[in-house]
Amino acid sequence: MRRCLSPLSGFDIMLYFISIWNCHLCIYSHPSLGTDTLIGNEANNKLYGGAGSGVKDTLTGGSGNDIFICSIESAASDISVADWILDFTPDSDKIGLEDGEVSDVAWSSASGGTKIYDTQSDNILFYLEGIDESLLDADDFVITDFV
Repeated sequence: MRRCLSPLSGFDIMLYFISIWNCHLCIYSHPSLGTDTLIGNEANNKLYGGAGSGVKDTLTGGSGNDIFICSIESAASDISVADWILDFTPDSDKIGLEDGEVSDVAWSSASGGTKIYDTQSDNILFYLEGIDESLLDADDFVITDFV
């Protein structure tokens, strides 16, 4: 069973209910709602901070093999407003590129973690908290559409 949820669809209540059944979640942030906290479960989830740069969403996938989806078009110019991933696990979780290729991004150390950024603009797609840049490679990325 797969559900796609947004904060507009009763996110907090539905997230708890679906977690009980170990379902795959597709969770996205509605761009007009500002800063959001997206939390997956123990299944393999897809989490998407949503369109719009300059809004710091916080994403936590849980224990499954999750895909954290981003858009180069929505990358942030400053790390303080980029989307943050709190529990990325290299070789298990993936960064899903919605509108680009792996060759369009690079990563480097920043503030005790790793920033993933667009090589053309230097805008930041994600900040991976507590992850050393040396742990990432091209296999940690996939090309994907959200849902």
